[in-house]
Amino acid sequence: MDKGSWKVALAGSAELASNGYFVTPSIIDNPPEDSRIVVEEPFGPIVPLIKWSDDNDVIDRANALPTGLGASVWSNDLKRAEGIARRLEAGCIWVNSQ
Repeated sequence: MDKGSWKVALAGSAELASNGYFVTPSIIDNPPEDSRIVVEEPFGPIVPLIKWSDDNDVIDRANALPTGLGASVWSNDLKRAEGIARRLEAGCIWVNSQ
């Protein structure tokens, strides 16, 4: 899928600051499941936001990818987030803290 058809929720930028560069990430809203931003692990400040219907759905989709160096789970419900994290197959998994 051509990245020109992606819906950009936040356009990233790089700006020179007094002590170096500050890079704002790009956030792509609901890209197609077969797009490179979803199926490949990008090494840059870009994040795809993907809709999911339930915990099992998102865990199955994440574990079906051939990559998996890192994963993160963000939630207000830390017990639920920890349960999801334990089922993910990735090298490092981060869970946000409150």
